[in-house]
Amino acid sequence: MRVVFAGNQNSGKSTLFNLVTGANEAVGNRAGVTVERTEKAVAGSDISAMDIPGIYSLQPFSEEEKVSVSLLIERNYDLIVDVIDGTAPLRGLNLYFELTALNKPIVIVMNMADRMKKVGIIANEELFKKLVGAPVVFLSARNGNGVKELISLINESAPKNESLQKPIGSGKNDKTLNFPTAYDTPEKRFLKGEKIVSLCFFKRKKATFGELLDKAVLHPIAAIPVFFAIMFAVYTLSVGSVGKAASDGIAALFSFISEKSEGLMRSANFSLVTISFITDGALAGVCTALTFIPQLFTLQLLLSALEATGYMTRAAFVFERLLSAIGLSGRSLVPFIVGSGCSVPAIYSTRTIPSKREKELTIMLVPFVPCGAKLPIIALFADFFFPTTSGIAAFSMYVSAIVIIVFSALTVKFFVPSKAKTPFIYELTDYKVPDIKIIFKDAFSKIGSFAARVGTTVFISSIIIWALSSFSLSSGYVSNADDSILAGIGKLISPLFAPVIGVNSWQATVCCLQGFIAKEQVVSSMSVIAGAEGAANVFSSKAFGFFDAASAYSFVIFNLFSPPCIGAVAAMRKETGIKKTAIAVVYQLSIAFVISSLLRLLLSLFI
Repeated sequence: MRVVFAGNQNSGKSTLFNLVTGANEAVGNRAGVTVERTEKAVAGSDISAMDIPGIYSLQPFSEEEKVSVSLLIERNYDLIVDVIDGTAPLRGLNLYFELTALNKPIVIVMNMADRMKKVGIIANEELFKKLVGAPVVFLSARNGNGVKELISLINESAPKNESLQKPIGSGKNDKTLNFPTAYDTPEKRFLKGEKIVSLCFFKRKKATFGELLDKAVLHPIAAIPVFFAIMFAVYTLSVGSVGKAASDGIAALFSFISEKSEGLMRSANFSLVTISFITDGALAGVCTALTFIPQLFTLQLLLSALEATGYMTRAAFVFERLLSAIGLSGRSLVPFIVGSGCSVPAIYSTRTIPSKREKELTIMLVPFVPCGAKLPIIALFADFFFPTTSGIAAFSMYVSAIVIIVFSALTVKFFVPSKAKTPFIYELTDYKVPDIKIIFKDAFSKIGSFAARVGTTVFISSIIIWALSSFSLSSGYVSNADDSILAGIGKLISPLFAPVIGVNSWQATVCCLQGFIAKEQVVSSMSVIAGAEGAANVFSSKAFGFFDAASAYSFVIFNLFSPPCIGAVAAMRKETGIKKTAIAVVYQLSIAFVISSLLRLLLSLFI
């Protein structure tokens, strides 16, 4: 039996889907979290559940809404589970009345029963079930109460021995879908829903904590300072204090392991090449990247918590006026937020932007946001060159990304003006206390992706870098990396990078080139080339001893703004095509060179 989980955005649909199926799909208190359909089996039953992007109507507005509507009108499923936010029943009922035109059995889930109780909403459940004419279950996906009752209701409500009905539309690839028209007009649906809500739902009148908090968070003057204060705290805790303390502990552990491993190999009379391969190649690169996991985990945990509370939707509302002024919309803020974790899902999340121009511009700008893979670069340099103000240094790099995004968008708007403006309807959902289990699960999922890249891409790249820096074409194994194959390659290109760091350094050059493969590979390559782990050892080595505060800062900025990893470029190509991706990559590279070079000259005057 195939079941579709449908519902409005932010209704808790994906959270409920994960709970029922045991899946680990992304959830969040904002629009655009789910952008494609996902199908999973429900353990211990014959139910196959599908999660689709949230919608408000069967008339699609954005790309991800078309995914949902196409699937619903094709009707290749047996039953609809319509998830409604119990704190906003009228909005959910409007979609329910449209879904009834599909002539499929529907089970209504009134979600967030716990939240209804907290905000003082009382429901006449029996009368509601009678008036809507469908099976209804009141539950809380957040704590799991009522899920067993839902599964039983699904089994009871499914059609018996009934074959799937033929699609209303002509297929997935049909650009013109034949939408059902049997339901009432929007006005009649609204009046019907309003009548049901007035009879079945009652709310005690009192100002909630969220309403009081919004007076500061959405204040015309205070809102933007509040946003920057929150992000400053996030980066201070992640790169400084909490994250740094944990990373230092792991770095010490890896250093101990490396020293012991080298000592054991020397005692066993391993060859110098073998010892160098294991300690300077395999261990140095991988261990250096893994050292930054606590800082990255702290960052992702805090950002996931902010999303879960509902604050990020308010941030989009706050920045709507600024984004509109530079040719974007509030919807563009969602990919920028997602981009702080990884540029790849951020690029795909632009499917929520209905305007093609705004979508393509957002895709071009998303890679400027410091993603999780760039955090090791920020942390390595900030901890060493700005030890007492590492959090401030990291936050300033985040702010510089915002400046570049604004500048770039204004430049495009000036040369390619557009009078059209895409409306952005804000759904300011109630504040919610983050579910610790869910935000930890989300953070661990993102860390797992980082660790997987370290175990594959970074490991392989580190071995290649070690081999190229340890051998020459004429002499074989060399003890001096300046005589290696890698040095020969780097010296050919290093003059191009000299304005960024102030010197001709083939070592820094090849590290930047590695960043085009995977940004986390930059710090791993530095450790491999230096033959040492830890910032103190890397920056005291002959290879990277030339760095000072100004050149270090500009080096980080170059790697933040230079073209993203191969995965992100592939996502850009999929969404915009080869030509526009090439233009974006050339623009990003140009910005990286110009901004970092000018910044080094400017900082050298003051630092």
